[in-house]
Amino acid sequence: MLVMLAICALIMGIVFGAASRGVRDNFGLADRALDSAERARAETEFRRLLHAGHPTASLAGSVDTLNLALTYVESRGCGGGKTVRLRLVHKAGGGALHCDRNGRDVPILAWRRGEARFAYSEDGRLWHDRWPPAACGQARPILPLVRLTLLRAGHVDHVWIEQAGSGQSVANPGLL
Repeated sequence: MLVMLAICALIMGIVFGAASRGVRDNFGLADRALDSAERARAETEFRRLLHAGHPTASLAGSVDTLNLALTYVESRGCGGGKTVRLRLVHKAGGGALHCDRNGRDVPILAWRRGEARFAYSEDGRLWHDRWPPAACGQARPILPLVRLTLLRAGHVDHVWIEQAGSGQSVANPGLL
């Protein structure tokens, strides 16, 4: 009888251990699905804001901040206003992308691990940490392609590339 109880206890331990791992795995899948949906919503907001950029306005940007004048207000999450400031907020181990319009600071996306940075390009080949580049010398400023790169453990996790002020979306070519 004692042997039978020991065998039943062993079997129950194995079954409950497997069940708890399954529950933990399912919660992990649900968390990743929510993260993916949140990232997709944030990417749509990022692209919408850049589309609204005024084609003749200037864009000023660095690796952490992007300032852009808007022709129309189509953004749902960032509030109203004629100018927008996208800024990367660095936190311990992670960070967030914030939008500031008319003094209203709205977080668009947050991540627990990794870092992010903006880059700017006129043609998609040569990328700059600042816009306009130091050696610009152009009479009329050109609104650049804007790239937001999310890195995790030093590796590229996601890249969003959008043409500022175009009104059209740019596909994320793998080579950019």
